[in-house]
Amino acid sequence: MIHNQLYHIRSENSQDYEGVYQLYCQIFRRNSEAELVNHLRKNNEIFCALVAIIEDTIIGHILFSPVRIASSPDGLKSLGLAPLGVLPLYQKQGIGSALVSQGLKDCEQQQQDLIVVLGYPDFYQRFGFKTALQSNLGLPYSVPEEAFMVKELTTGILTRCQGNVYYSSQFDLL
Repeated sequence: MIHNQLYHIRSENSQDYEGVYQLYCQIFRRNSEAELVNHLRKNNEIFCALVAIIEDTIIGHILFSPVRIASSPDGLKSLGLAPLGVLPLYQKQGIGSALVSQGLKDCEQQQQDLIVVLGYPDFYQRFGFKTALQSNLGLPYSVPEEAFMVKELTTGILTRCQGNVYYSSQFDLL
């Protein structure tokens, strides 16, 4: 895990749940993302979740959950990165980037094949994400083309995948 002089990143544990809930409520000024995380937990649909902490305060969080691709090889291990959040006071200090870097490293070490994300291209392209449409992947709902991205963790796997990507039904809550 990442250790910085000011903060450290580690796997989420059950004692973090309330702090993660409050974090997303503060960031998004609503409880939808916080409820999403709770529903994913309740349904055992979290592959990896990390927290960034200063002293005993959770200042950031990232979550990866399984996604399904319409046409893909049997046994494909694909994840969606969502949500990701850092408290406003701590944004623009590299904490979100550190969470993404550590999360991708953990997913790769656990032999996942690919990760999709819906977000800001300028941010995620730094980590090797590219427009999903270039890889014949889409979503069953309308989003800006450049905002839906994919990162291949297993070289060449994207040549064997195409069609819509389906997140857990828990995401319908958003």
